[in-house]
Amino acid sequence: MRANTIPKVYRSFEEFERDELRRLDGVHATIDEMLAEMFPEEKSTHKILATARTAAERD
Repeated sequence: MRANTIPKVYRSFEEFERDELRRLDGVHATIDEMLAEMFPEEKSTHKILATARTAAERD
């Protein structure tokens, strides 16, 4: 966001949620992919977490 831009003020949580979901519709990456991109040096940690998540989903 630019410094001279006035942030949007939402009148309700529903309005905020609708805007955020609409904005996120354009994102075609998984959370794991986004985290790996944000923290490339912790890539091995992400693999461990993904493995643990997969194991938990199987249970």
